[in-house]
Amino acid sequence: MGSLENCHEKLRAILGSGIEPVEVLRIADEYRHFWRPENVKTILLAESHVYTSREEVALTIELPANISSSAPKSFVRLVYCLGYGEDDLLQKPINHPKNSGTWQYWQVFHSCVNRVACNEDFAAVQKTRTPDVCQRIQNKLQLLDQLRQNGIWLVDGSLAALYLPGGNKLMPEIMEWALQASWDFYVGEQVVQAKPEQIICIGNGVRRSLESRLKKVCSCPITTIKQPNSRMSAQERLQTFKTYFEICSGSR
Repeated sequence: MGSLENCHEKLRAILGSGIEPVEVLRIADEYRHFWRPENVKTILLAESHVYTSREEVALTIELPANISSSAPKSFVRLVYCLGYGEDDLLQKPINHPKNSGTWQYWQVFHSCVNRVACNEDFAAVQKTRTPDVCQRIQNKLQLLDQLRQNGIWLVDGSLAALYLPGGNKLMPEIMEWALQASWDFYVGEQVVQAKPEQIICIGNGVRRSLESRLKKVCSCPITTIKQPNSRMSAQERLQTFKTYFEICSGSR
């Protein structure tokens, strides 16, 4: 497999000196590998995690005393990290930029293994509906375990973050180059070795940037679903949740 450090250098040429430190990429990759199923059936191919600073990645996740997990403990703005969006698990809260998490991806995760009929179905992983942090984190861990058992794996197309928390998106061509460089020098080989039965591209940008590369090495079905934070009607959003379940459960 290509070197993560080499890929970081290739991405530096695209993203500039403001790229995250390589240790952030290592931690994010460690999380992805920890939650990788033994037998991958479905890959959720997203754009990237969110920019994480050197100071943030030095923070340690501290789970409630009654919860045990061997998952990585360093902080990174990646949905697989239990501290992302959960300041109660950190040694100190992150106030700037705010540690808001990506709750939309918890909805995606839930939809992959549960048939969704309404927003109340996400209550187990939502702060507003499950305010008890111990119960909520336990629910999130159970969901991550269920995803792994069902062969569902989230992979970021770009090894480095393409988003600043609360910041503007990069120019489309920059994002495309970063996705393609990450694929060519690291991510593509991970996907090929996983031998997925199907791939869901989360967002048209991922599909457009990587379609030719995906088709060269993957003979499995490839579906594109809008990004979870895209503007959609309530009916459209509900249909995307149903589509995740249908694909991942094999009922489609």
